[in-house]
Parts: sequence; C-alpha cells; structure tokens
Amino acid sequence: FEKQYPWIHVTATDDEDPAVFSKYTAEHATGTRTADLLIASAPSLWVSAVKNGLIQPYTPPGLSDFPSFIDQGKGLYIFSPDPAITIYNKLVLKGKPAPDTISQIVADGIAGKYKVATYTISNFFGYSAFYGYVHQKGWAALDQLGKTAATPGDGDVLGQDVAQGGYGVAVFESGLSRGPIESTSAGKILGWEYTKDFTPLIPRGIGITAGAASPDSARLYLDFVFSNAGQQALCDAGFEATSNTF
Repeated sequence: FEKQYPWIHVTATDDEDPAVFSKYTAEHATGTRTADLLIASAPSLWVSAVKNGLIQPYTPPGLSDFPSFIDQGKGLYIFSPDPAITIYNKLVLKGKPAPDTISQIVADGIAGKYKVATYTISNFFGYSAFYGYVHQKGWAALDQLGKTAATPGDGDVLGQDVAQGGYGVAVFESGLSRGPIESTSAGKILGWEYTKDFTPLIPRGIGITAGAASPDSARLYLDFVFSNAGQQALCDAGFEATSNTF
C-alpha cells in the first residue's frame, strides 16, 4: 500500500479482538487521535460496533467483482474469510494419514489414539468456527469434542503445543498457520488440512472508524484491499483473496 501511496505512512497495533473496539471507543471518547481502520475476526463484536456507530459508511470501487457477502452493509466489509483448519503432528501420527473429519478426530481422541486441542469458547475466532460448524452439522460432534479436547490457548499456542508433541491434532486452528508450516522447517513435523465434513470460514471484518483523523487515507486503503494489488498482498500475507476475477 505504501509503495502505491508513498506519502501515506501506515502503522498498526496488534490487539486482541475485544481490545480493538474498546481501545478505539476509549480513545475516541477522550478526543485523542485513534485508529482510522479497525480489523478484527469477531463477528459478534462487529454487530455491536455497527449498531453503536463506530464505523462510517463508504463504498470502495470494484465490489461487483466480489461475492455479495464481502459487503456487510453500513461500511463493514470482509477483509478476509479465513478458514479454520486442522493441524497435526506427523510424528505423533506415526506416518499415518491425518483424520479428515471432525467426527473422526473426536472419535480418535476419545479412543486415546492422540490428544486433541482447540480454541476456548471465549476466543472469538474459535467461537465463530464452532457456531458455523453447529449450524451446518449439528451439535453431536461438538458435544463429543468437549469430552476429549483441551483448550491450551490461542492459535500460536495451539501450533507450538502440537509441534512439541503435546497434542497430536488441533482442530479449528487459524488458517494463517498454513504459511509458516509450508515455508519453514516446521513443515517437517507439522501438517495441515481442510476437514472434509465442514471447514468454517471466519469473516475478518474491516471498517473505517467514525472518528477517523485521516478518512481519505483510510478510504484509499480500503480501495487498495479490494484491488488486484491488494488481493495479491492478502495472499502473500497468508490471508484469502475473494475477488471472482483474481
């Protein structure tokens, strides 16, 4: 983005999803300069943010090339629909093919073939994955998953624990882990897959804040995200391109 608009300097802070919204709200209330754009994987928090007027309406050009779900209305867009994947330790599985459905992973965990890990229900990425799975496949598998799976932490923790052999499989892991697994030495130990029964897509939202100090720059950024150059940048960073023409 800065190569295309060299007069704009972009800074980013990496906060947990709830802090993204509470931090903006607190800073805006005091009149200090705050974020011009919010990005978060928290559908339920985005509903509240839109309702409470935290973002401003703006329509970037070129949206006709994208699936309709990208435009959520009132200035909220889907930055990237990130898949929730399964990761596994090749050594723990002893060279056997990875189980390719949530139901099979649950059954293996209950049978003691390996330990299973996943997100806590309070993690917004994990909650969204569970929500999507239940609406497509019902409660049966998740009821059983609760009997066998541990919830050690966020996506980074899941990856580290599976790589160290503490768990054989982690379900509903962030799709962002695909890049490091494939491009680093971690790939010698770790593997990943889309589950064949259902792979949830977690909508990572983006919107321009109502109190943006640099709204024009924020609009240019949103334009860039939904351009071919922006879609390529998303892919390079491990996110998902969604343009039908890309």
